[in-house]
Amino acid sequence: MNNEDRDLLVRWAAGFFDGEGSVFIRVERRRKPSWQPTTRLVVSVGNTDPRPVERFSALFGGVVRTCIHASGGRRVLFVWSISGKTAYWMCKEVQPFVVNKAEQVACGIAFYEKPWRRNRRTGSEVASDLMLADEVKRLKNVTYETHPAAARALIRRSVHGAYQSEKEAR
Repeated sequence: MNNEDRDLLVRWAAGFFDGEGSVFIRVERRRKPSWQPTTRLVVSVGNTDPRPVERFSALFGGVVRTCIHASGGRRVLFVWSISGKTAYWMCKEVQPFVVNKAEQVACGIAFYEKPWRRNRRTGSEVASDLMLADEVKRLKNVTYETHPAAARALIRRSVHGAYQSEKEAR
């Protein structure tokens, strides 16, 4: 694949990721209280159609697994995920093109670029990692109160739906 093809695919991936993807910092608590929790950057995309998910795997590496859709239905959900350095490089590649997840991607990049990423961390460094993990969680909980554009879109959809219902009743 030449550079122009890859650039086009990365742009497509950024758009798809913006809608269907997820960035999070996994925090794993250790069994012994004296052990520090471990943190890891993870990026994933889930969809009921395997083709775009497999395209992510071909473009960025990683694995595709299947699970039953969380909505309680019987549809199979295909989930692609990567973590660590691979997730960091994927975030760096899509960062210029994401819109909705721009802050989450920026947090993931900032998390991975910490100077202590490769060394044993101190208590304050662990606290900094946990704060970034909490920030990503906070960014995922966008509500209509905190995001006026989402509220306007919801109102447009409901008004349009009411108009369509009224039109069908005539």
